[in-house]
Amino acid sequence: MLKAAGLPVIEISPDSEGAAALASGQKVNSPEYQRALALHEAACEASEDADTWIDSIRQSKSWALELTARDGMKATFGLGDHARQMQDLIAAVRQSRTDGSPIATISLIPHNHLPVTLKDGSPPRAAIVEEPEHPKGSPGRRDTDLKQLLNRR
Repeated sequence: MLKAAGLPVIEISPDSEGAAALASGQKVNSPEYQRALALHEAACEASEDADTWIDSIRQSKSWALELTARDGMKATFGLGDHARQMQDLIAAVRQSRTDGSPIATISLIPHNHLPVTLKDGSPPRAAIVEEPEHPKGSPGRRDTDLKQLLNRR
């Protein structure tokens, strides 16, 4: 009984397909539930202690799942590619703990440049990018705009 207390909540919206047929003792036959369960399984494969840090999973949009951690962090996942997205989440959380900057929200759908907000409201520091060489003279406006975006603090 104590093991079940730590399991995450899987939320199903009342207007989703199969939600009206939910009955005690019956198998849940909802696509939302199946997608959330697939994300939970990916989390358990990537992290032995997933059940200790995942609070809830729900389908937040027709194309996205939202995982809420017990510390309040909200992570947005796509409907597929969960193994990669979970590895990205684990790496981002590990890095945020190293930096002392806890994550409030993160979107794991993109393959690169994951959108992140921090709990203190400050933007994450951008990585400093080396200035590209300009063999034909001075840099153009596009290059200087890009440099300013990438090297903001």
